[in-house]
Amino acid sequence: MVGASFGVGYLSAYLANLCVTRLRNHVLHHMLLLDMTFFNRRSIGNLMSVVTQDVAAVSGAIDILFSNVLKTPITVIMLIIAMFFVSPKLTLYSLTVAPLIGLLLYAIGRRVRKISQRIQELRAMLSSLAQESFAGIRIVKAFNMEQEQADRYERESWQAFRRGLKTVAAEELGTGLTAFLGVATVAAMILAGGYYVLQTRELSGSEFVLFVVFLTQVFRPLKGSSRVIS
Repeated sequence: MVGASFGVGYLSAYLANLCVTRLRNHVLHHMLLLDMTFFNRRSIGNLMSVVTQDVAAVSGAIDILFSNVLKTPITVIMLIIAMFFVSPKLTLYSLTVAPLIGLLLYAIGRRVRKISQRIQELRAMLSSLAQESFAGIRIVKAFNMEQEQADRYERESWQAFRRGLKTVAAEELGTGLTAFLGVATVAAMILAGGYYVLQTRELSGSEFVLFVVFLTQVFRPLKGSSRVIS
């Protein structure tokens, strides 16, 4: 496990940095080949934000892709297969909560996508404002516009801050609700499943405990799914 964890961490970081470096080089090269109408419609700060901040966001996404997105489905599928071998009926009963979790994660994904897009736009605007202020510092000083420029930057900065909190709220809500559904499902299986085992005697006590252990492990990786989507 130590060797595998090191390998996953190192390789995911390596791939993330490799992709970001290549993407940044490609984006800059592509931009330089565009005609002047493209540059006339955008500020320098906006273009700088695309090359630096937008591309850097890819790094975290790739790291999450290899450390969570690929690992979680494999873990969950293997646990469900193990549960199925212990008790097919109880496994099917416990999977009735799957559509609820799917709808929850879908709703969070749509919400976070809209907010995140706006946050990137605000960051580009902040970069543009800072660039304009520094590039035109002589004009700013000549007309005593220091406070005005600072106030504009502060307004946009706080707006980005509030948008960022909305993303965090959506992530935490998804994590909490997924955990709640997991606990409720396990509790239902202990009550209903326990009664089922006592009545039918199809499972031994040890097999039922094993099933519950597998079920609790299924919801562990799912709790972080909202952050992965974000």
